[in-house]
Amino acid sequence: MRRSTAFLLLCLSATLLAEKSDLNHLYQQEMEVQAQIDDKASTNLKYSWIKPLVASYSYSKNNQFGFWSSSRYFRVSLDQPIFKSGGIYFAIEYAKANRAFKDVARKLGDQKRIGTLYESLLNLQKVDLELEKLSYDIKSAKIDVKRKEEQFRAGLLDSSFVDRAVLSLSGLEGRKVDLLTQKEQFLSTFRTLSDRPYREISLPHFRTITQKEFIAKNLELQQLQHQKEVQRELKNITVSSFLPTVSLFGEYSNRKDDFKMYKQQKNSYKSYGVRISMPLLDINTFRKIEIDKLKYIKAKIEVANKRRALKQYFSLFQSKLDLLNKKESILRRELKTYRRLIRVTRDGLKAGEKTKLDLANLRNSFASKKIEMQILDKQRALLYLELYTKMNDEI
Repeated sequence: MRRSTAFLLLCLSATLLAEKSDLNHLYQQEMEVQAQIDDKASTNLKYSWIKPLVASYSYSKNNQFGFWSSSRYFRVSLDQPIFKSGGIYFAIEYAKANRAFKDVARKLGDQKRIGTLYESLLNLQKVDLELEKLSYDIKSAKIDVKRKEEQFRAGLLDSSFVDRAVLSLSGLEGRKVDLLTQKEQFLSTFRTLSDRPYREISLPHFRTITQKEFIAKNLELQQLQHQKEVQRELKNITVSSFLPTVSLFGEYSNRKDDFKMYKQQKNSYKSYGVRISMPLLDINTFRKIEIDKLKYIKAKIEVANKRRALKQYFSLFQSKLDLLNKKESILRRELKTYRRLIRVTRDGLKAGEKTKLDLANLRNSFASKKIEMQILDKQRALLYLELYTKMNDEI
């Protein structure tokens, strides 16, 4: 049955912090250090409009007046804008938007890494189930070979039937080798990301969400929304840079000379004042402003496009999930049929109408189908994982 856009999904409920512990200690340290770097860089950006207090000292000697004299000069100065036509406010807002952008970008990167870990774990569990299923299929194939050989010896079948049965068994045994190769590849990925044995790690539990919540929590969309805010503040900063700026400046100087040209010359002095400045001519003014405006418009379009793409992505997810659910319904019907056939075969065995091989073959097929149901669960979980890796605070 087709789900509506309000279709309820199973979603990972454990917090990101809890799942980081499944990564190896080096990845955990890397994520923690990167968070500290981003935090300090964002704080620096927030206060970047505050100018430093500058101190300088110099010592010199010269013989300009026919004899050697020395001079020592110490100076402390400050030139601090206090009004930039909104530029200071916009700079602070830009720092906030940039911090939010970096936080989301880092979280998205962290969750992708954790998602890769759980993807490799699910694939390992899926391969283990496929190997278990294959063991029952191989048992059934061996029974089929034995049957065909008996029928061939009895003159009931020609050798081609035996050949096909043997080839089918060889194909299953070759499939086992392929699965073992896949398992080694998944193990390699898993061991790169985690120090723990994969059988000791549990997947997060699930809860229900709606499509609306999926879009609201989507990290890629949040990243673009913060990028839009960054571009808006950059546009405002650019506009304010061509408007008047008011600055306070001050200076303290101390100078010691062996020779004074004027008696009234002081060794130390202070100066301070207010400065108003504004660019009068910049032929690129309007182009710079227009470029930043266009970047902001482009960022808004990217947000709208991403929202649209996420709705399509969610719709595709639902379609894949529906197909898995249909396959599960078919498997349930097959299991019901196998249960009935096993009962009939057991009765036939008592009556001498069926053989033990018939019963063993059916039981192998029944066990194989039951494991196939578990494999479907892993495939469904892989679908969910791909979805929730991109969501905020879901893994």
